[in-house]
Amino acid sequence: MLKKALIFFLVILLLPLLGSCGLDKRPQHNALDGPMKPLLGLLAIFAALVVALVLYLSPPHASRGQSLNPWNVPPQNSAAFHFPSVPAYPQAWPANSGPLSLEVLYHGTPILENAIDITDPNSGFVIGPGNAFGTGLYLADLPTAKGFAKGNGAILEMKLEVPSYQIADLNSVTTSADFTNWCFYQGNGNQGDNITNFALTVLKKRFIKVSGQKIFVALANQTSGNQRVVFEGLTILGVLDAQGNPL
Repeated sequence: MLKKALIFFLVILLLPLLGSCGLDKRPQHNALDGPMKPLLGLLAIFAALVVALVLYLSPPHASRGQSLNPWNVPPQNSAAFHFPSVPAYPQAWPANSGPLSLEVLYHGTPILENAIDITDPNSGFVIGPGNAFGTGLYLADLPTAKGFAKGNGAILEMKLEVPSYQIADLNSVTTSADFTNWCFYQGNGNQGDNITNFALTVLKKRFIKVSGQKIFVALANQTSGNQRVVFEGLTILGVLDAQGNPL
């Protein structure tokens, strides 16, 4: 609207000059008046056309609250990561999606009664503070489990059967920049707890595999009192004595 008004205003201003150039037939009193007036009129018309063209092609004015300067674009969200708030032990992973990881593993305990109690369908696992590779239930090969049975305890023989995507590699987790950043903002200072909570809530993984070793951790937070944890995808096959013989 402003452009049209300016163009109209220029045309109104030029009308008298155009009239004097094209319609004034009176005798010229000055020798220079004759050739100069048409030339000045043409120059004025040309200037008016240039101004009109510039006004027509100029970009529109920014509306209030906007900016045409690309350097003034509002900054994007500066948060490097978004961490969804989910339970520490989610209950609704797809049961059958992707290739399955099948392993026969062992869990050693120094107290025989604990192993027998765990086999009760209404029981579960106590998660203790030992968590070098993450907080949770530790599973390994038979020789490693024997060391934890300490001669008088027992060993649980277990089958791990879960989708492969639910297993994270320990080295890949702990050396990632995402994990370092998460620990800085969300961690509690305990490396094992941080591994578990990062894997569960951010990576959506339920198990940790120790690189180069047959050691798995079924991830869960430490229990207290009479709390017990039951792990989906782990099946108890039997109870062995501390030397690995069936009981």
